[in-house]
Amino acid sequence: MNYDYRLTARDHNIVINAISDNDISNFPIEKARFRSIWYSIGISGGSTIGYGWALHFRTVRIRPCEWLLSANRK
Repeated sequence: MNYDYRLTARDHNIVINAISDNDISNFPIEKARFRSIWYSIGISGGSTIGYGWALHFRTVRIRPCEWLLSANRK
């Protein structure tokens, strides 16, 4: 989030002051928050499709369990 905050501030010509508080009344915080969420959405969508495929075609039973466990790992 800090990286996205800095990039958004740079794109909108907002100076970030690390020593004192920043005035964020005109800062587009939604753009900073949504900047990198699309990667997570893509990975989640792909995982859901793979999980559904494994259940639909009745692959080896351990595959869906592996995907569930790997999704919970950070």
